[in-house]
Amino acid sequence: MRMALMSKNKLKFVDSSIIIPTRDEPLYEAWERANVMILSWIIRTLSPHIVESVIYIDYAKDLWDDLKERFTKGDYCHI
Repeated sequence: MRMALMSKNKLKFVDSSIIIPTRDEPLYEAWERANVMILSWIIRTLSPHIVESVIYIDYAKDLWDDLKERFTKGDYCHI
């Protein structure tokens, strides 16, 4: 997914290097469209079970962080 986002020049939306414009700034609508597009890209790659728990996340960065936290936790008993 990182490679796909990087190839579309959208990695900044999930790595905190882009600042969210305020609603009254001219760039807000463009940012919002890109954010929703990235959310849909990520959600389409998830299993239905996971989608149920993340579908209400509004920002690509928040979704990315949630998934990162979920999938970087190890099962120490299993390891």
